Amino acid sequence: MTPQEQEFYALLETQANCAEDILNALKTEKENLRLLDPTEVTHSTQDKIGKIQALEKSSSLCMNWLKQSSPNKEITLNIREYIQTIFPNNQVMLDLLDRIKTLAEACQRQNEVNGGVVALSQQYTERALAILHGDTPGAKLYGKEGRAHQTYSPKTLGRV
Repeated sequence: MTPQEQEFYALLETQANCAEDILNALKTEKENLRLLDPTEVTHSTQDKIGKIQALEKSSSLCMNWLKQSSPNKEITLNIREYIQTIFPNNQVMLDLLDRIKTLAEACQRQNEVNGGVVALSQQYTERALAILHGDTPGAKLYGKEGRAHQTYSPKTLGRV
């Protein structure tokens, strides 16, 4: 590889490592969500945010490098095509780009799973709170805004 290719490859490798770190952080977050430990969930979420910021910084450096290497300082092609243009026949670079894409897709899927766990937990918590307030969750009604409104049938749990 030329020095220019090595420099850009190092930038891409940093992105791949950041994406891998995020995926691991998402897996840790899922495990903490499963264990229902709020302190650990908060810690893993903060860790994930730090890793996302590192990826954003790395992506910015990569895009700046690509813009600087462009004769008109613009990138009009997608990144894969652009890399093929400036580094023809460099399969190692394209393989790393594919790895980054695969990791990004895995992160997206894991984040969706984690979001589903959070949403389900929130539903259970809302139901439990309604019951503790003496309300029995009933059927949903839709208001003028098109949003579902939960109806409750209040029941007396006890009197003092």
